Amino acid sequence: MSCQRRTLSRRTREGGLTVIEILIAAGLFALLSAALAMALKQSSSMWISNSSQLEAAERLRKASVQLERDFPMARLQNSRTSVVPASLSSGGYDGDAVWFLSHINPNDGKAYLLSDGTPFWQCQVLYYCVVPNQVESLAGGSLGEGKNSDGYEDRCPYKVLIRKVIDAGAAANPTEESTQETLLTNIDPYLSRPNGYDTSAMLSEPGVVSANIVASQLLFFRVRQEASPPRHQFDIRAVSLAARQKVARTSSESLLESPYTLQSLVDVKARN
Repeated sequence: MSCQRRTLSRRTREGGLTVIEILIAAGLFALLSAALAMALKQSSSMWISNSSQLEAAERLRKASVQLERDFPMARLQNSRTSVVPASLSSGGYDGDAVWFLSHINPNDGKAYLLSDGTPFWQCQVLYYCVVPNQVESLAGGSLGEGKNSDGYEDRCPYKVLIRKVIDAGAAANPTEESTQETLLTNIDPYLSRPNGYDTSAMLSEPGVVSANIVASQLLFFRVRQEASPPRHQFDIRAVSLAARQKVARTSSESLLESPYTLQSLVDVKARN
């Protein structure tokens, strides 16, 4: 009998793995699988975070590039700012609006001057930040709402920056100096909301030559005018949405200074 046991044990060692060896191998495989799953999860999470940050940075870049392209031609004495009325129930302003006279003809793209060499104003360019209609559909559900101490909405990261070119009143005629454009004093009728990302309905507004979204999915847009030296300063912020949504899709607190919020400060010198 003893001889039979020894023979069986030897055969087990010679012909395959023992039960203990199988259990040890299974345990090692389970540990390696768990470590691999954790590494993949961390890698996926890091990729989502980096990709989301790049997307937010690209939205800020688009807004900054367009502002830096337009506002060097703006003069402080021929530009104004105002707040954009609240679209959400929190009552916070959607953002700021800023508009200025331009001597670039919106139809032929040429710059026109008066006989003394000063600009012959052809139209006015308007920028404003607003919450689009059907914003909950764009966001995929309900949104957090609220406002900061200055009265600006600071929890909805789905606002859009609109650029409109407006030729108010009669068209400016380069041969008639009296027909040049004058700055609008009340911009409120033009602070309309797009239907989602569709701005086509805005073209029916009086004098609107073009209307487009410069950047979407923004959180914040503020404008400040400085007289010395003359310049426009812009504070634009966007949220890394995918990274934020992994934590919580909506926010009951301000997102202005959150770890998921990127900021772009644009300072554009104005003409005298």
